[in-house]
Amino acid sequence: MDNEIIKNLLMLLQWLTTCALAVYAHNIGKQRATTESINQIRDKLAEKCLRIAKLEAQLPSRNELIRLHERMDREAKEMHVELSKVNDRLDDMRQSQNERLDLIARDSKESSLLLGQVLGQLKQINEDKR
Repeated sequence: MDNEIIKNLLMLLQWLTTCALAVYAHNIGKQRATTESINQIRDKLAEKCLRIAKLEAQLPSRNELIRLHERMDREAKEMHVELSKVNDRLDDMRQSQNERLDLIARDSKESSLLLGQVLGQLKQINEDKR
């Protein structure tokens, strides 16, 4: 009976080994790159390379970029000059407005003083009449 048990155990071990090898071979086959998958990757890469080439063709050249930057610098300088003129004009307007307000305040003060004098004289006249 010992021989029968050993024989059955060895058969079971052989069957399990065969199953394990089948699973291993199946997994290796799934992971192995096939010609079809390599061709698909190559096609996708070629498509992306074409897209990159088209985009690069649309990019401006170095000289165009230099001209663009020079133009932007010129425009920025012109804008700065114009903004300086506007700021100067605003400063002049503020100063003029402040001068007008000072003149109005002085005239108002003088009017108040004259009004006070007139009221004082009227008061004096009224007292003299009594």
